[in-house]
Amino acid sequence: MANFLRNQWYFILLVNVFLAPVNLSGQADSLDTLTSSLIETKALSNRVIIVKLGANAITAISTQKGIVVVDAGMSNSLTEMFRKIIEKEFNRDDFACLINTHSHPDHTGGNQVFSDIKIVGHENCMKGMAENWKEPEKVKERLQQVISQFNHDLQTCESGSDDWRELTWRKIMFQHTLQDFMTDRVVTFPTFTFTDTLNLHFGDVTCHLIYFGKSHSESDIVIHIPEKKILMTGDLFSAWGKLHFDNQSGIDKARWMVVKQWVSARMDAIETIITGHGQILSKQDLELFLLKIENYQSENQN
Repeated sequence: MANFLRNQWYFILLVNVFLAPVNLSGQADSLDTLTSSLIETKALSNRVIIVKLGANAITAISTQKGIVVVDAGMSNSLTEMFRKIIEKEFNRDDFACLINTHSHPDHTGGNQVFSDIKIVGHENCMKGMAENWKEPEKVKERLQQVISQFNHDLQTCESGSDDWRELTWRKIMFQHTLQDFMTDRVVTFPTFTFTDTLNLHFGDVTCHLIYFGKSHSESDIVIHIPEKKILMTGDLFSAWGKLHFDNQSGIDKARWMVVKQWVSARMDAIETIITGHGQILSKQDLELFLLKIENYQSENQN
C-alpha cells in the first residue's frame, strides 16, 4: 500500500478528486474508481474476513446458514462495494444476518445495504439511530463542514505521511456519506432487538451477544463466536485496553461487571479480538480492558 500511495498517477488523482470542492454529479465515478482501488480485505481464515477502507470496516463470517456480517460502516455506497467483495471472496451471496455493535452512524449508516436480511441490535440502538438522524439538514451541513475541514487539513499536511493517509481515508468516507445523503440514503433500523443476551445459531457457527451497558453509547454489545475463538467488541476499547468512554452520569458500572464475568468465563475460547473499526487486538489487550473497567468501578463508586 505504501508503494501505491507514492505512485505518481495516484497522487495526481487524489489532488484532482479530493482537494477540490465536492461536485456529486461530476466526481461520483472518479470517487468510486479511486475508492475501489483503496479498499482492503484481510482474511483471518478462509471463512472470516474484514473488509475496510481506513477505519471504516465490516467483518463477515461464512457459516452453514449464510454469511453473517458485523457492522455496516458509515456509507451505504461504500458498504455496497464491501458486500460485493464479500460475495466474491466467499463465492456465495446468501447473507443471513447483520449485527450492529451499537447505534453510531459509522456502524449503522450502511444498514440499508442489508435490508433484505435480519438486522440485529440492542433495543437502545433504535433510539440512538433515531436521535442521530432526527435533523437531516443539520447532518448534511455537518458533513459539508467536515469535508471542507479535510480539504484544508490535507493542503497543510505532508503528502504521503501517515497523517495525510488517515485524512484521505476519512475524507473519502465522508464524501461517500454526503453523496449517499444527497441521493438514496434510507435510515434502516434493526429488525430484531434484544435487552440482555441473545444467542444466534447459524449451523456450524454461534454468535453469543451480550449488552455491555451504557458506556461508549447506550447500545454497546459484545459478540462471542466460540467456534472461531473470536470476540467482537465494537468501539469499547483499543490497544492496551484503552477505554473509549469517560466518566458520565447514568453509566452502568454494575452491568460492566456482569459482562466482565461473562467474558472472563469464556477466555479459553477467545484468541482474536476484532474492534468495530477492523483493528485486530490481542488477548492481552482484552485482559487490560477488563482490568481497566474493574479499576474504573473501584475508583468511581459514587
